[in-house]
Amino acid sequence: KEKELELEQSLVLCYTNSDHGDVDIHKSQKANTSIKNIETNIDKNVILTYDIRNYLLKGDLNQIGHTLNKSWKLKKTYSKYISNSKLDKLYKNALINGALGGKLLGAGGGGFFLFYVIPNEKNNFIKWINNEGMIYYNVNFENQGMISWTVRI
Repeated sequence: KEKELELEQSLVLCYTNSDHGDVDIHKSQKANTSIKNIETNIDKNVILTYDIRNYLLKGDLNQIGHTLNKSWKLKKTYSKYISNSKLDKLYKNALINGALGGKLLGAGGGGFFLFYVIPNEKNNFIKWINNEGMIYYNVNFENQGMISWTVRI
Protein backbone atom coordinates (compact mmCIF):
# COMPACT_ATOMS: atom_id res chain seq x y z
CA LYS A 1 0.00 0.00 0.00
CA GLU A 2 2.87 2.39 0.79
CA LYS A 3 4.43 1.86 -2.65
CA GLU A 4 1.06 2.35 -4.30
CA LEU A 5 0.63 5.68 -2.50
CA GLU A 6 4.18 6.70 -3.40
CA LEU A 7 3.53 5.89 -7.07
CA GLU A 8 0.29 7.87 -7.00
CA GLN A 9 2.13 10.87 -5.58
CA SER A 10 4.89 10.53 -8.17
CA LEU A 11 2.63 10.69 -11.22
CA VAL A 12 1.44 14.03 -12.61
CA LEU A 13 -0.79 14.35 -15.64
CA CYS A 14 -0.05 17.57 -17.50
CA TYR A 15 -1.97 19.13 -20.38
CA THR A 16 0.49 20.36 -23.02
CA ASN A 17 -1.71 23.25 -24.20
CA SER A 18 -1.53 21.85 -27.72
CA ASP A 19 -3.62 19.43 -29.69
CA HIS A 20 -2.53 16.63 -31.98
CA GLY A 21 -2.92 18.71 -35.15
CA ASP A 22 -4.26 17.51 -38.47
CA VAL A 23 -1.53 14.97 -39.22
CA ASP A 24 -2.45 11.27 -39.09
CA ILE A 25 0.36 10.25 -36.74
CA HIS A 26 -0.71 6.61 -36.64
CA LYS A 27 -0.49 6.40 -40.44
CA SER A 28 2.99 7.94 -40.35
CA GLN A 29 4.13 5.51 -37.64
CA LYS A 30 2.73 2.52 -39.51
CA ALA A 31 4.49 3.56 -42.71
CA ASN A 32 7.77 3.86 -40.82
CA THR A 33 7.61 0.46 -39.08
CA SER A 34 9.22 -1.19 -42.09
CA ILE A 35 12.39 0.85 -41.45
CA LYS A 36 14.73 -1.50 -39.60
CA ASN A 37 15.95 0.86 -36.85
CA ILE A 38 12.36 1.93 -36.05
CA GLU A 39 11.26 -1.69 -35.89
CA THR A 40 14.17 -2.33 -33.50
CA ASN A 41 13.19 0.69 -31.36
CA ILE A 42 9.60 -0.58 -31.15
CA ASP A 43 10.92 -3.93 -29.93
CA LYS A 44 13.11 -2.12 -27.36
CA ASN A 45 10.07 -0.19 -26.13
CA VAL A 46 8.13 -3.42 -25.65
CA ILE A 47 10.98 -4.73 -23.49
CA LEU A 48 10.86 -1.52 -21.45
CA THR A 49 7.22 -2.24 -20.56
CA TYR A 50 8.35 -5.49 -18.96
CA ASP A 51 11.09 -3.58 -17.14
CA ILE A 52 8.46 -1.22 -15.73
CA ARG A 53 6.38 -4.18 -14.57
CA ASN A 54 9.41 -5.63 -12.81
CA TYR A 55 10.23 -2.30 -11.14
CA LEU A 56 6.63 -2.13 -9.93
CA LEU A 57 6.85 -5.63 -8.49
CA LYS A 58 10.15 -4.82 -6.75
CA GLY A 59 8.92 -1.42 -5.56
CA ASP A 60 11.84 0.32 -7.31
CA LEU A 61 9.66 3.22 -8.37
CA ASN A 62 12.27 5.79 -9.43
CA GLN A 63 13.44 3.33 -12.07
CA ILE A 64 9.98 3.65 -13.62
CA GLY A 65 10.69 7.33 -14.24
CA HIS A 66 14.06 6.58 -15.80
CA THR A 67 12.48 3.88 -17.98
CA LEU A 68 9.76 6.27 -19.15
CA ASN A 69 12.54 8.63 -20.20
CA LYS A 70 14.20 5.89 -22.27
CA SER A 71 10.84 4.98 -23.77
CA TRP A 72 10.10 8.59 -24.76
CA LYS A 73 13.42 8.85 -26.59
CA LEU A 74 12.64 5.67 -28.51
CA LYS A 75 9.04 6.69 -29.31
CA LYS A 76 10.20 9.96 -30.84
CA THR A 77 12.02 7.95 -33.53
CA TYR A 78 8.77 6.35 -34.78
CA SER A 79 7.61 9.43 -36.67
CA LYS A 80 8.67 13.04 -37.06
CA TYR A 81 5.15 13.97 -35.94
CA ILE A 82 5.38 12.37 -32.47
CA SER A 83 6.99 15.47 -31.02
CA ASN A 84 7.80 19.03 -31.98
CA SER A 85 9.99 21.82 -30.65
CA LYS A 86 7.33 22.93 -28.14
CA LEU A 87 6.89 19.43 -26.72
CA ASP A 88 10.66 18.85 -26.67
CA LYS A 89 11.15 22.07 -24.70
CA LEU A 90 8.33 21.19 -22.31
CA TYR A 91 9.82 17.73 -21.72
CA LYS A 92 13.35 19.09 -21.22
CA ASN A 93 12.07 21.64 -18.68
CA ALA A 94 10.04 18.95 -16.90
CA LEU A 95 13.27 17.00 -16.38
CA ILE A 96 15.02 20.13 -15.10
CA ASN A 97 12.16 20.70 -12.64
CA GLY A 98 12.03 17.27 -11.01
CA ALA A 99 10.61 14.74 -13.47
CA LEU A 100 12.65 11.61 -14.14
CA GLY A 101 10.71 10.80 -17.28
CA GLY A 102 7.36 10.98 -18.96
CA LYS A 103 5.08 9.61 -21.60
CA LEU A 104 3.00 11.53 -24.09
CA LEU A 105 -0.41 9.88 -24.06
CA GLY A 106 -2.14 9.09 -27.32
CA ALA A 107 -0.57 9.14 -30.75
CA GLY A 108 1.67 12.15 -30.16
CA GLY A 109 1.83 15.73 -31.33
CA GLY A 110 0.14 17.14 -28.22
CA GLY A 111 -2.44 16.35 -25.60
CA PHE A 112 -1.30 15.08 -22.21
CA PHE A 113 2.06 14.11 -20.75
CA LEU A 114 2.17 11.74 -17.81
CA PHE A 115 5.30 12.57 -15.81
CA TYR A 116 7.01 10.57 -13.10
CA VAL A 117 8.25 13.11 -10.56
CA ILE A 118 10.48 12.40 -7.58
CA PRO A 119 8.11 12.85 -4.61
CA ASN A 120 10.31 15.38 -2.80
CA GLU A 121 10.53 17.41 -6.04
CA LYS A 122 6.77 17.47 -6.67
CA ASN A 123 6.16 20.89 -5.10
CA ASN A 124 8.84 22.47 -7.30
CA PHE A 125 7.45 20.64 -10.31
CA ILE A 126 3.91 21.89 -9.66
CA LYS A 127 5.21 25.43 -9.14
CA TRP A 128 6.94 25.21 -12.54
CA ILE A 129 3.74 23.93 -14.19
CA ASN A 130 1.75 26.79 -12.66
CA ASN A 131 4.35 29.35 -13.76
CA GLU A 132 4.08 27.99 -17.31
CA GLY A 133 0.28 28.38 -17.22
CA MET A 134 -0.30 24.68 -17.76
CA ILE A 135 -3.04 22.55 -16.24
CA TYR A 136 -2.08 19.51 -14.21
CA TYR A 137 -3.95 16.68 -12.54
CA ASN A 138 -2.89 14.43 -9.72
CA VAL A 139 -3.27 10.72 -10.34
CA ASN A 140 -5.55 8.68 -8.08
CA PHE A 141 -5.80 4.93 -8.53
CA GLU A 142 -9.24 3.37 -8.32
CA ASN A 143 -9.38 -0.26 -7.23
CA GLN A 144 -13.15 -0.80 -7.48
CA GLY A 145 -13.59 0.26 -11.08
CA MET A 146 -16.15 2.71 -12.34
CA ILE A 147 -19.12 3.38 -10.10
CA SER A 148 -22.32 4.88 -11.52
CA TRP A 149 -25.70 5.75 -10.16
CA THR A 150 -29.03 7.11 -11.34
CA VAL A 151 -30.12 10.56 -10.27
CA ARG A 152 -33.71 10.61 -9.01
CA ILE A 153 -35.75 13.48 -10.34
